[in-house]
Amino acid sequence: MDQVEVDKTYELVITNPSGLYRYRFGDVVTVVGHHNTCPVIEFQYRQGQFLNVRAEKTSENTFYHALSASLRRSGVKMVDYCCAESVIVDQIESGKSSSTPCYHVFVELEKGETTNIQIPIDEELKSISYIYASFRRKGSISPIKVYIVRPGTFTELRTYMIENTTGSPNQYKVPRVLRKPDAVKFLMDRVDSCLL
Repeated sequence: MDQVEVDKTYELVITNPSGLYRYRFGDVVTVVGHHNTCPVIEFQYRQGQFLNVRAEKTSENTFYHALSASLRRSGVKMVDYCCAESVIVDQIESGKSSSTPCYHVFVELEKGETTNIQIPIDEELKSISYIYASFRRKGSISPIKVYIVRPGTFTELRTYMIENTTGSPNQYKVPRVLRKPDAVKFLMDRVDSCLL
């Protein structure tokens, strides 16, 4: 850790003193400063957690900033969220395929609020990501579809994911981009409202 530089990005890897074992977390961080000799880091994204329906590669961090800004503008508070690409959702919906791909976001709001936040999310993401905005302008990517899930859904998702994987409950992190159709179906079954 003594060799890291401020404003550089790194992937976290843990090893033992002899270097025989390594564990890749998949977390990518940026060093933003130092506290004495210890680096101060800022989480950026997890490896493999990009949204990518047209080679645009929207990072978890970029999407989170757009979602947070749109929720602030809407005056609602979020409990948790995750996303899926339309190709995964299409597999669940009887194998039909969307004419134009898009992002699907599942959001649990505090106190079960339901507010139309779809337009602000899409607008915020277009303002943050030039590439996403370009694909939206050309009509190559459809607007984001927002699903408001019932209260407690992400607690249930955590239990479901732990029961259906070999990972430890202590290691579980909510995946921001779902890649498994069964996890997406789990959320689809708990949708209260869909904001198209």
